[in-house]
Amino acid sequence: ETVTHYVGLFCDDPAALAATVVAFATSRSLPAGPRRTAWTWFAVALTSYTVGTSITIVSWLHDIDPFPGPSDVFFSSFYPAMLVAALYLIRAAEIRVSWSQLFLDAVIFVVGFGTFFWFLVNRPNALVHSTEIDVIKAYLSEAYAGLDCVVLLLLGVLLLTGVERRRVALYLMAGFATMFMADLFWSLAKMGGY
Repeated sequence: ETVTHYVGLFCDDPAALAATVVAFATSRSLPAGPRRTAWTWFAVALTSYTVGTSITIVSWLHDIDPFPGPSDVFFSSFYPAMLVAALYLIRAAEIRVSWSQLFLDAVIFVVGFGTFFWFLVNRPNALVHSTEIDVIKAYLSEAYAGLDCVVLLLLGVLLLTGVERRRVALYLMAGFATMFMADLFWSLAKMGGY
């Protein structure tokens, strides 16, 4: 049980650090332009995520629940950087995107999934008699899920447009979809009191 606890606690940071190093190396190896800028923003996003994860690990080692806490500042800054990176990748691929249609799709996706997530995970009736921290946790969980949806949608645009480097878009989409599922399971566990 102790080994499982520490493996689970430390397994995320080395992978996040390795991904950050790869993203920085990739950005440095590309010629100047939108693709290089996209990878630089990916590196910035992953750096923010890695710092957030490190703060979380230190908090857990001191028996402090890090949610919500300082690590959420870094986890929250991860999403704008990811959105900028995805937009630069779309620009680099020279895809013609109907931005109004994409915005409408994003709103439908986020509101639809957000509603589903709110009523099945956060249970607003349970929040009526909760503490302020529980309410903040519920809204942060909802925000993370919504931002995951927007980033998935933008990466999906890259994948579905048939760009010549489809494999990169597929790997990014698969990795982020895995993170999305992990966020869902984490939220379920956190809201369930585990």
